[in-house]
Amino acid sequence: MNRKSFLSILIYLILPLVLYTALFWPFDQQPGRSLLLQTKNAITGIIIVIVQLGITIFTYKKLNGFTLAQAGLFSFETGTLLQIASGLVMIAGIFILGNIAFSLIYGIGNTPQSIQIQLDMPIWLLAVMMLGVGYCEEFFFRVYIPSSMEVYIGRKAAVLISAVLFAAGHLYEGLPAAILIFFLGLGFQFIYYKYRNIHANAVIHALFNVISVLLQA
Repeated sequence: MNRKSFLSILIYLILPLVLYTALFWPFDQQPGRSLLLQTKNAITGIIIVIVQLGITIFTYKKLNGFTLAQAGLFSFETGTLLQIASGLVMIAGIFILGNIAFSLIYGIGNTPQSIQIQLDMPIWLLAVMMLGVGYCEEFFFRVYIPSSMEVYIGRKAAVLISAVLFAAGHLYEGLPAAILIFFLGLGFQFIYYKYRNIHANAVIHALFNVISVLLQA
């Protein structure tokens, strides 16, 4: 293996995993049934996701050599609203079917989304924070990781790895929820490949998170 090939492997296969560990660090998350969302932590959370998104975009553009237009970052058009509506229906369908399946397996009342959330912030601030999370996670998991890894392992394997990593970052919600989130990740990936519009993915992700929090708060 020549030096150029080795460097390419580092950039396209190893670096995404390193960034995932550094930016999202899922290994210290303990499963639990309570999550406190406070106003005083919201600004910090927004700053964190902006930094995460900035690092991901820099790596995607400068090291991988992709353009942001290829990611659909600058393609907010009138049709985006229809994309958001249809995508949200799809994600809601996966969520509902997943909850029904786990209710049948584990019994009513023991569904994947059983974590208890305490909300101590205005809804508008929650929406802003979740929009930041939406852009950050959608760009990282639906754009950066698949486009990087598919160079060597193919699109299908790259998408599966991305969905697994996405789910692993939510293990604090419990294994059933992580399994459901794995399939939600595949759904988000399908939406991205269908529309190639990161704005649509991010808004759908944010709306889904806000609705989920309000239902569980």
